[in-house]
Amino acid sequence: MNQEHLRILKSGVESWNEWRRYNIGIVVDLSGADLREANLSGAFLIRADLSEADLSRANLSRASLYGANLSRAGLYRADLSGAKLAEADFREANLREASLREADLREANLTGAILTRADLRKAALAGAINLHKVNFSEVELDVPLGIVEDQEEEKKDN
Repeated sequence: MNQEHLRILKSGVESWNEWRRYNIGIVVDLSGADLREANLSGAFLIRADLSEADLSRANLSRASLYGANLSRAGLYRADLSGAKLAEADFREANLREASLREADLREANLTGAILTRADLRKAALAGAINLHKVNFSEVELDVPLGIVEDQEEEKKDN
């Protein structure tokens, strides 16, 4: 974990996003960080390493986490509603009771993820990897947006 990255992030999302605009090429290392109950709504965390980070009860709504490494991260009761999570790595992550409502999880790796009682309503799951190995017990799930869009495209082609 890079302590400087953690310090900037803890100074607030506005400061963090400003710093990221000028340091776009830097690989963000927040692995193992304690970010419990942090307000990271709208944070720009594309391709960040958050592996094994504790993000329990954190607000990550509308955050950009495209391609981020969240393997083995603790996301218990985290708010990821509307977050951009395409191609993110959630291997063995604890997403128990997390809100992923309207999140973009296309092509995300969910191998071994725990999604017990998570809210996945209107989440885009098209192309998500290894869904058959995910614990979906008591999940709130409707037809994912990605699947609806794919079905609508098929109808147009026919």
